[in-house]
This record gives sequence, C-alpha cells and structure tokens, in this order.
Amino acid sequence: MRVKKTNLHLYLLVRSHSTGKMLFSCSTLQLRIKKSGQENLEKLISSLIEKLKERKIDKLSLDRGYHSYTGTLQKVREILLKNEIKI
Repeated sequence: MRVKKTNLHLYLLVRSHSTGKMLFSCSTLQLRIKKSGQENLEKLISSLIEKLKERKIDKLSLDRGYHSYTGTLQKVREILLKNEIKI
C-alpha cells in the first residue's frame, strides 16, 4: 500500500506486489471529505478495509514514500493493525 499526501487530500493506493498493477485506491477526494481529523481518517480507512476484505487481502506492505512515519501514517498503521490487517 502506498500512501500519498497532498495539501488537500490523502490517497491510499493498493498495488499488487507481484505485478505492480494498482488494484484499487481510497482517498478523501473519492469520499468527498474536505477536512482532516481523526474521524475523517477513520472513515477513509474503514472504506479501505471494506475493499481489502472484499478481495480477501489480509497482508500489506506499507510504502510511505518520503513521508516521515509519524502523525497520519502512524494512525493509518495502527487502525489497520486493529482490524487484523498484517503489515
């Protein structure tokens, strides 16, 4: 899973490790979320978890890009681990 942040939106992109093709994505843009915050982050991640469970994916590797592993990324990881998604 690749995490991409812009000034306005957060994107969570899930790619196949073997083929490199993007399987699906979830973003605050798709969900029409305009404000940041814990509640909106949880909505985004719950949408991601639904898609992961539909496709029977229970393991992810986290590609944080150039972002530091604090704040939003740390919360994303913690929520995924709570929902039994292995990282």
